[in-house]
Amino acid sequence: MLWPMAYSFARQALLGVVVALAGTMASACSQDTGCGAGTRREGDQCVPTDKPVTCGDGTKLVDGGCVAASPLICGTGTVEQYGQCVPTSGLSCGSGTVEKNGACVPSSSLVCATGTTEKNGACVPNDVCGTGTIDQSGQCVPANPLTCGPGTVADAGKCVPATPATVACGAGTVLVDDHCEAADVVWVWAPFPSGFASRIYQGANGNETHFGADAESVDFTVPEGTNVAAARSGLVIETREDSNTGCGDATCADQANYIVIDHGNGTRGRYYHLQQNGVLVNVGDVVCSGQLIGKSGNTGYSGGPHLHLDVVNPFGYTVPVRFNELSAATDGVAVTYDTLTSMNASTTCPSAGTPSDCPADTFATRGILLDPGAPCAYAKRGKAYTISGRITGQGKGALVLLHSTTLDWVHQCATVGSDGHFSTKVTWDAASFPGESALHVTETTDAVCTTYPGWYSSAHVTLVD
Repeated sequence: MLWPMAYSFARQALLGVVVALAGTMASACSQDTGCGAGTRREGDQCVPTDKPVTCGDGTKLVDGGCVAASPLICGTGTVEQYGQCVPTSGLSCGSGTVEKNGACVPSSSLVCATGTTEKNGACVPNDVCGTGTIDQSGQCVPANPLTCGPGTVADAGKCVPATPATVACGAGTVLVDDHCEAADVVWVWAPFPSGFASRIYQGANGNETHFGADAESVDFTVPEGTNVAAARSGLVIETREDSNTGCGDATCADQANYIVIDHGNGTRGRYYHLQQNGVLVNVGDVVCSGQLIGKSGNTGYSGGPHLHLDVVNPFGYTVPVRFNELSAATDGVAVTYDTLTSMNASTTCPSAGTPSDCPADTFATRGILLDPGAPCAYAKRGKAYTISGRITGQGKGALVLLHSTTLDWVHQCATVGSDGHFSTKVTWDAASFPGESALHVTETTDAVCTTYPGWYSSAHVTLVD
């Protein structure tokens, strides 16, 4: 009975030793692996366990373990992209972005140096734009967009013939030198030397005197004797400086001293209320914009010292005037009571001095489209001028009329071809035309030049010997 009991105790003691030894070995294996959480030793390497490891905030999985996600610091000439350092030159930026200092940034944040401009996400040299155009986002565009008439196209800010320059310009345009120019709005400089500041007393459609035919005029309040500069280049065709009187009502309108300059585009610039002996140019002179032409005064229909400037079409009606100095602020419009500081610097004007031809559509409402050559501002007595064009209405003939202070109207029937084109020559002689004149061209009811009913306006022509 004693032996079995002794055997039982001995067996239990042996099992305890085995269990303890196994625990000690297991503990030793766990401490000797050297592998991080989520990994196990396999041979002499740590490999991921079968269960995927999910790393917490601020950590990332590296070699199967979670480690602190410290920022990647790339060396010179490289940049971090998708967690790797890659050469800067190899950086590929997406649409709307551009590489800057080794990083992709929005194109709008690109700051370009002086003389360059952002274009398609890169800094490129500013374009050198030609006359009548400006740089806009790296491209040359017209400074004053034009609506060109039939037969003309916009080119570098001007309307030019779509066909050779001998072809008449389209409606609303006129041939100037070798290009067609819009005649409905005229851009000028302030009529004073550069740097002179003046107040706009009465602008277009002013309630005092700027209405009707004079609606687009501009008045500047300036002291008597102020230097007046040409607002646009051209040919001097009329002057007066002998008056020393004026008053604040219309009865004195014919007492004003003035200068009239033909711009060569079918329009004329007029400078009124000059002081006595205040005209510094002569008829026939070619003047450039910025050139001194006279002295302001207070003659004629004037309630106080000021300069009146307007631009008129061949019929003597004022057309809208836009000032280059105000192109950015008001699209060129002179705002009443604002101050205008002149930027009108004297320049050379080799193409100025050519008298204006009538715009092609001057007599369009009379069924006539003119060819270049018909004088609409200035003509020399004794010189023969060709008046030609074509009939556009339903008339059968063409009639040219010249106004005379002694003979009323001189009628001249033009020869008309089967295609409706007509041509004739006219001459203003001293005997028949001692004063100023006017030109009118109209289609007729028949080939023998029976006229249609009368008309209201004709093109004013200044005659010189």
